Amino acid sequence: MAVMSDKIGIPSEGTRTTILRYLLGRDMTAVDMSDELDINESAVRRHLDILENKGLIDHDFQKVSRGRPKKYYRITPVGERLFPSKTDLILKSVLDAVVDEYGEDALEKIEERLVDNISGMLPEVEGEFEKRVGAITKMFDDLGFYASHEKKNGDYYLRYENCAFSGLPDRYSSWLCKIHCEVIKKVLGKIKFTQIKSAAEGDKVCLQKVGER
Repeated sequence: MAVMSDKIGIPSEGTRTTILRYLLGRDMTAVDMSDELDINESAVRRHLDILENKGLIDHDFQKVSRGRPKKYYRITPVGERLFPSKTDLILKSVLDAVVDEYGEDALEKIEERLVDNISGMLPEVEGEFEKRVGAITKMFDDLGFYASHEKKNGDYYLRYENCAFSGLPDRYSSWLCKIHCEVIKKVLGKIKFTQIKSAAEGDKVCLQKVGER
């Protein structure tokens, strides 16, 4: 029996997952998928409609050498996040090597550079504070944090349902959480900042309150 994903609600095995796996490698038309899956095109299109409605894929029309442009489907960042990643193991190995070679102080020495590098991933957003909050929420959502925000009594609450550092030892996850907080402060400018919940401290989600000074 297929296991259902709590977050998205699609089977963890079956035709739709197979379609997503194909789209990890290349954009495809419904006809391409029909040939690969050996099922009729109308059935493929029903699966594609479901995946697109859930935001897991999207499409565009691409010109071909002859005839009308063809409709090609591609996986979205949301769809890509359904697939497991072991980058935490690689990151742990890198951090272990840094600490073994240069000592614990090495992590503190590279904090500022990491904050600058991560902050630089976000296009500069000018204007109202709310726009800047929305931009940083989207950046962390794209990075796999399942981020969202809401406004209450003039402040904004940033919520992260997925801790991207949860697979790391506590000393590394706490250090990366600190960098995460510093990135928010750097991008949003002079703010009031409160860490309400932290997955690194055992909470199910991370929750931060930010507001203008």
